[in-house]
Amino acid sequence: IIMLHLINFPRTLGMKILNRIIELNSAASTNSYAKHLLESGYAWEGDIIVSDEQTDGYGKVGSVWFSPHGGFYISFILPRTCKKDGLMPFLALIVAETLNQLGIRCSLKWPNDIIHKSKKLGGILAEEFKNHIIAGVGINTFSSEFIPEDLLSKAIAVELNSEQKQKLLKGLIANLDTALSDFIKKGFSAFVTRWNSYSFNLNERVNVKDGDNILTGLFCGVDEKGGMILATKEGRIKVERGDVLLQNED
Repeated sequence: IIMLHLINFPRTLGMKILNRIIELNSAASTNSYAKHLLESGYAWEGDIIVSDEQTDGYGKVGSVWFSPHGGFYISFILPRTCKKDGLMPFLALIVAETLNQLGIRCSLKWPNDIIHKSKKLGGILAEEFKNHIIAGVGINTFSSEFIPEDLLSKAIAVELNSEQKQKLLKGLIANLDTALSDFIKKGFSAFVTRWNSYSFNLNERVNVKDGDNILTGLFCGVDEKGGMILATKEGRIKVERGDVLLQNED
């Protein structure tokens, strides 16, 4: 059942950390598929799952992730030596750098959003499962006409053809495989300067939502563990959870 939607048999890549790619034409979500692989005993550390669409994509705290055919959906089963501290900002940085290498100008909104032209182009989801971390990436590479009307004010798409998506796939895998070695050895502290250079809100006043609470202050970047540094009336504080809101979000 697990292999039902395979495009090709799994193939090895010869990388240092990311070993094998599993390509699907459809999945409930690539993170869910990775969980099925781990549960069934078919998974390897370093496995990559890619799908052309997700029929039940989800984001943080179970929010719905709009995932039509033509998007870029990928999950990584990371090595057990990979820590969760700073992982989502780290992954978002590698995605943003890869997109910029392909000429798609984007920036980062803490903790896990990829921003293009002041709207959300993609996001990251990291989950712990059976002593592994599964890291999922979703990027809107489909036609913008598919974005639902209720998301148009805050979401954007950059349509890529199959050749461009292959370049994105190869570039992201190569960049992440290289960067993971440093992340495993040094943690997020090795990437703070790079992340801040891509920040969408650096030195700007922001609202940060954590449940029903809203914090307001000056965004001063991220720290060595991927937390946000916020300058408030009471002084600088570290924020470890929540979301920086776009102007058109509530």
